[in-house]
Amino acid sequence: MAFLKYNDSPVILNNVFVKHYDEDLVTYMVGLTTPLSAYQKDLLDNFVTTVKSGFSISRLYDAFDIMNIYAGETSESSLRNLVKRANDSTTVSSPTFTAFEGFTGNGSTSYVTTNYTPSLHAVKYAQDDANWSTYIRNNKTSAYIGIYNDPYCTLLPWLYSAPYHTYWSINDNTVSNRGFVGTSLGLWMLNRTNSANRQLYRNTVQEHSYSTASTGIPDTAMSLGGPWYKTYHQFAFNSAGRSLSTAERTVLKNAIEEYMDARGKGVIA
Repeated sequence: MAFLKYNDSPVILNNVFVKHYDEDLVTYMVGLTTPLSAYQKDLLDNFVTTVKSGFSISRLYDAFDIMNIYAGETSESSLRNLVKRANDSTTVSSPTFTAFEGFTGNGSTSYVTTNYTPSLHAVKYAQDDANWSTYIRNNKTSAYIGIYNDPYCTLLPWLYSAPYHTYWSINDNTVSNRGFVGTSLGLWMLNRTNSANRQLYRNTVQEHSYSTASTGIPDTAMSLGGPWYKTYHQFAFNSAGRSLSTAERTVLKNAIEEYMDARGKGVIA
């Protein structure tokens, strides 16, 4: 089946209305072994067009290198990179996939790898201008949410025992305790806006910020829930690209939560 390229005008073929989908979504869908349902296509189309409109970009690759909605309709589609036909994710040791929820590790062997190594593949993600965002659907402690890549760490918070110490970093080799959070639920964002400053957000609320010099970008494929420190977290979404403004962080959070809520799977109150 050939998908029609997106534009602003409806098309009638043989007296039947044919919907046009966003061009990034069309590229994403081509070649899927299991076609997506019409409703899923509509949800993804709404998500993509909402992000692009809110960011004032014409293509997702204008701001992102990778973007995965792991909480997709099928495992196959959930592992695909929405930004471009490269750096699709793969699974290691069969993490559990739950439709419309995401992938969950077993805490010992299974995880998801993005097959995206910033030092090799980054276009928008840069040493002093970077963002890494991940949506978590369950509340777990004593497990890393994101990845650890030595010596240039990009690490989403390590939630370790109540009241949940957070260890985090982005594009530097300084990882230490930066305070406490109450839950692992929601959209976590690591943001580096320049060579000296980095920030940690959960659901657009700044949890911590820290002034530390950047030292490089990861030179290993970035992964979720492993392979260095295993986790039981359920990953529903992930993206990497340039740093995001306050308005852009809000757009991304609202867009992914609208998508999750449409299936009754959202966790952001």
